[in-house]
Amino acid sequence: MTIEKQAVHFHTRAIKISAWMMKKQGLRSPAPAIVMGPGLSGVKDCIYDLIAGVLAAADYVVVLFDYPGFGESEGLPQQEVNPDLQIETYRAAFDFLSSQQGVDTNRIGLWGGSYSGSHALVAASLENRVRCVVAMTPFVSGSAHWQSLSDKMRIRLSALFEKEEEQLQASEQPSLIPVVSNDPHVFCMLPGPSAYQFGMFCKQQSEYWRNEVTLNSLAMHFRYDPIRWVPDIQAPVLMQIAEEDELIPASESKRLYQALHVVKEFRTIPGNHFSPYQTCRDLAMTQAINWFDRHLK
Repeated sequence: MTIEKQAVHFHTRAIKISAWMMKKQGLRSPAPAIVMGPGLSGVKDCIYDLIAGVLAAADYVVVLFDYPGFGESEGLPQQEVNPDLQIETYRAAFDFLSSQQGVDTNRIGLWGGSYSGSHALVAASLENRVRCVVAMTPFVSGSAHWQSLSDKMRIRLSALFEKEEEQLQASEQPSLIPVVSNDPHVFCMLPGPSAYQFGMFCKQQSEYWRNEVTLNSLAMHFRYDPIRWVPDIQAPVLMQIAEEDELIPASESKRLYQALHVVKEFRTIPGNHFSPYQTCRDLAMTQAINWFDRHLK
């Protein structure tokens, strides 16, 4: 079996987005299709290409893209995780895929994991053409995360964000923070040993993955509340969570699931937040493909 991978591009806010369109050679058309983007700080070739390849092998046309400022996509500032812009990129990828010959425009779904799981949900709430969604270990609420911090940490972060805003207004370069670190005393976006291991795997896999994001990414993170959008989703949703997720509390995941008022399913996967990408990827993808097959075929 041969999977064809074609380099393509489209635009978000006039920013050129680098993407791959993947499908099985000889796939009968018009075929169902899936849009997918990386998680926080991810790029398309650090592990997401493996996931896209599995979906393509299951008889789907798949578009996998790099967000603005990441990987091979254009856009400034680089390495800035802007949820609004990334959600717009999901929607632009949907429009691009809908325009492609051989794609059944009435059978397009969204896949996302972690941050992109949230983006897929929000995009689906804004786009009623989406037929179904798979959201794997999605992020739930930045405001809830902010409230879970100690008073001391909130004061410290507020001061950092205020100083950063002043520097940006003075046209200074954005400050950067690590995505992961193996030093528990280092301030980073995704703390913990499993996040560090996953980050180093991404670095090994891709020349484009960088262990840094702008400090403003963290400020926007605390303002990002996907849970506010999910009640507007009309498409069926499969939500997958990790049984020992150290980044997304189980109570938050259940709160997100309860906010969905559509045909839905809740599935668990053994391990930590990153297990569905690595050690339990086969199980996660089997669940996802079963869901896509049910709603797109």
